[in-house]
Amino acid sequence: MNVVIHGIGWGILAAAMMLPMKAVARKRGAKETRRGWRTVVMCLILVAVSVLEGCRIATRDFLIAEEVRLTISYFLILGAAVIDEKMRIIPNFIPGIMVLSSLVIVAIKALMGGNVGTDLAGAILGALLCGVVLGIADKASKGGIGKGDIKLLMAHGFLCGTNIVFSTLLLALLCCAVFSAGMVLLKKCTAKDHLAFGPFLYVGYAVMLFFTIY
Repeated sequence: MNVVIHGIGWGILAAAMMLPMKAVARKRGAKETRRGWRTVVMCLILVAVSVLEGCRIATRDFLIAEEVRLTISYFLILGAAVIDEKMRIIPNFIPGIMVLSSLVIVAIKALMGGNVGTDLAGAILGALLCGVVLGIADKASKGGIGKGDIKLLMAHGFLCGTNIVFSTLLLALLCCAVFSAGMVLLKKCTAKDHLAFGPFLYVGYAVMLFFTIY
């Protein structure tokens, strides 16, 4: 019963997250690219996925701090995906909330007498390694990686650590490669077209979280 309640809670939070993010996109000038029914179907799919993710999380034996980190990351990456799909940008406030959340969690743990040295080291290492790797890749691809994607992943690394952020990135790249190849074969786009990477980060993170691949 608790698993079902947890899953429903995640579904409600997902719906609550998508509405303001869509409003942010519209306020910044994004236009609706899908027909109304397609938007509704996509929202329902995302809510259903969130319910499954919530149920899955409820069955795992996570520490409270770890579950909070994973949950915050999930909904913020979902919000980033919604905005990025419409606007091809990821607002700075999303990675900002991730960084702030990580600092708050560490501060609470410190106040409770916990050893936060390992947490801080993991957070800093996750952010720095991600920044270095993506910075090199961005230079090599001559700006092919969006700065918003880099900031989001660095903040994700700061919140969740090295293993999770690189698992997310690898799965996102795999999803992007498969999707891009399919679109090129179907002649829906060319190899030179740029795709919003936020949605693939969401898919990669959702897969990683569901199967605990980290």
